[in-house]
Amino acid sequence: MKFFNSIQGRVIFFLAVMLLASFALSMGYFSLSLTQFAQDSANRTEKNIYGRRKSELQHLVSLGYTTITRFYDESKNLEKLKQRKHDELKKILDAVYSQALNLYTANKDTMPQAELEQTLASMVAAVRYDGGNYIWINDMTPAMIMHPIKPALNGQDLSGFKDPAGTPLFNEMVTVCKKYGEGVVSYMWTKPGEQEPKPKISYVRLLPGLNWIFGTGAWLEDIEEQMQVEALEALRKMRLPDGGYFWINDTSRPTPNMIMHPTSPGLDGKPLDNPKYKCATQYQDGLEAMPVETDGTVNLFAAMVTATEGTGKGFVTYLWPKPVQGGGVTDARLPKLSYVQRFEPWGWIIGMGVYIDDISASVGQERDFFHKHIRSTLTGISGANLFIAAVLGMAFIWLFRRDVNIPLSRLTDFAKEVDNGNLEARIDGRFIGRIGNLRLALEAMRTSVKENMEKSNESAKDAKEQADKAESTLTRVQDHVGQLNKLLDRMNEVAKAAMQGSKSMTAKAEELSTQFRTVTDGAEDQRNTLNKTMVGMNEMHEVVLNVASNAAEAASSADDARNTANNGAAIVDDAVRTIAKVRQGIEELKLSMAELGGQADAVGKVMNVITDIADQTNLLALNAAIEAARAGEAGRGFSVVADEVRKLAEKTMDATSEVGENIRAIQNSAQVNITRVEASAKAAGEASEKANLSGSTLSEIVDLVSSNAAQVTSIASASEEQSATTEEMGRNIELVNDIASRTVTEMAEAMNATRELSLLAEETRKVIASLKE
Repeated sequence: MKFFNSIQGRVIFFLAVMLLASFALSMGYFSLSLTQFAQDSANRTEKNIYGRRKSELQHLVSLGYTTITRFYDESKNLEKLKQRKHDELKKILDAVYSQALNLYTANKDTMPQAELEQTLASMVAAVRYDGGNYIWINDMTPAMIMHPIKPALNGQDLSGFKDPAGTPLFNEMVTVCKKYGEGVVSYMWTKPGEQEPKPKISYVRLLPGLNWIFGTGAWLEDIEEQMQVEALEALRKMRLPDGGYFWINDTSRPTPNMIMHPTSPGLDGKPLDNPKYKCATQYQDGLEAMPVETDGTVNLFAAMVTATEGTGKGFVTYLWPKPVQGGGVTDARLPKLSYVQRFEPWGWIIGMGVYIDDISASVGQERDFFHKHIRSTLTGISGANLFIAAVLGMAFIWLFRRDVNIPLSRLTDFAKEVDNGNLEARIDGRFIGRIGNLRLALEAMRTSVKENMEKSNESAKDAKEQADKAESTLTRVQDHVGQLNKLLDRMNEVAKAAMQGSKSMTAKAEELSTQFRTVTDGAEDQRNTLNKTMVGMNEMHEVVLNVASNAAEAASSADDARNTANNGAAIVDDAVRTIAKVRQGIEELKLSMAELGGQADAVGKVMNVITDIADQTNLLALNAAIEAARAGEAGRGFSVVADEVRKLAEKTMDATSEVGENIRAIQNSAQVNITRVEASAKAAGEASEKANLSGSTLSEIVDLVSSNAAQVTSIASASEEQSATTEEMGRNIELVNDIASRTVTEMAEAMNATRELSLLAEETRKVIASLKE
């Protein structure tokens, strides 16, 4: 409990509670935020992966859709169909045409023309291909030579024949053959077994010898069916590396039919009404619409039809066994996503699917990864926060103890010292902020209490003096009362004796009257004298006031002199310090000059060494020159070198001599400067001593001026007190004058009373007679 009773304990407790609460709240918020972030990240990952799967499916299905569209567009492009069917029809027609040409060429000269033409027509009329297509023959008129399907046209003039669209098809055949010998013509023609004409493309070729035109064609309807078959085969062969494939079903209701399934060709052309197909769990019409949840019993292919009714494309999610490596499928049905797109012209729905069970696994792994790192992050943050909180807590406790607890303890000790009566107590230490203000307030309170105590002591002293005076007065009064009692006793005795003196009272009264007159005259003279004294006292009062004023001015002048002396002392002190700095600089310069002299001496020694080296070099050069001269021609080159070395040595000696002279000059200058610096240092020392002496003298002057100022101030105070005393004496003299005046008046009254007393003495004479004894 003692811990909580202290401010430090409470502050530390509440700080710890706040830190823990803040830590718990921040960690809770951080944990929730990270958990939410992990969940959002997992959701985003799931959405992104799901979106990528959807995008991939859209891209792949769009490739299949583009393939089918290409086949469809080609089946509707007449020029492309002509180009496409030209080669196919040409192969078929050329085979028959070659046989007819060979037959004609072999028999045209031996067989009658009519018989040859009949033989050729019969041979061509029997030709059939692709289950019903045929070849006909017309001439350049144009007239029909042979038509195996419509023999009624044989022999008729076809120049005015037109199809339901108004195309003169046989005239165009003649035109093409005249111009190119062969070509392709398009028109409307009735298919065998049907009544309605349908678009047809025919290839025609001219047999020049007979001017016959051989022709065969194909209905666009048959070409489109062929194109559908080719498109289905193209999609059947389109496989992904992972085994993914396209399938196509129609839009039949309520149960669609399979058009093409590459892995289960047995389903082609069959209705998809098996109960196992009732596994759709969700479908989405278009790419922006909200998915529609199902109960899992909807036919997935029917759901595909529904998903493509609005925008022609959509997604379907369903449960389906997943193939495993090595063959077979899983027992459990796993979620699968399919994207389907409707090809309206042919009533097809193209689709491709992908299993999405791995998305949940990937998201789960990412979620576990995030949670693991969140836990490790929270652990690290918790440890760091606890460490920081501990460091901050210790720092706060140390700062609180230094800036609050210790100062408050010192203030408490100070208050206790003051409470114990120690009004000289001090507060030492570091105090900041409001505690510093409290310290100032306590010190001000201590000062105020001290002053009040001093005043109280003075008041108590005065009260004691007054009490002593009152007691003394009371003693005197009591003494006077005793004396009065004694006097009363004596008065009784005197009263008895007064009777005896009554006789002489009259005489005494007369005598007293005479004396009263004398006293009255003296009082009158005293009053006149007092008036003269009053005039003198007033004059003395004015003189005292002038003295006090002059003393005050002298005190002010003394203060100015003291301030001026103080300023002079400060200036002298600055001069002393400046001279000391100059002296120190001179000492340093002296040392530098001494060092310079030493360095100059050292350089001189070095120059001496260089001179010796130059001398030796010169001597060696001379010896070398001598040896070179002895060597003759062989030493000539060396002689030149020796001569150059000698010259260099001489130059070195000359330069060394000049440098030596300069060094000696520097040494002499340094020595002179050292002497001058020493003299300057000595002069600076003497100046410093003089300045110190001046400072001492000015200090004495300051003290004398201060003493004189104090004395003048005392004189001024004494003059003021004397003035007050003079005023009081004047008032007392006035009072005495008044008393003297009243004395004169009262003496007159006393004289009257004496006369009356004399009369009374006569009346009481008889009574006094008995008292004369």
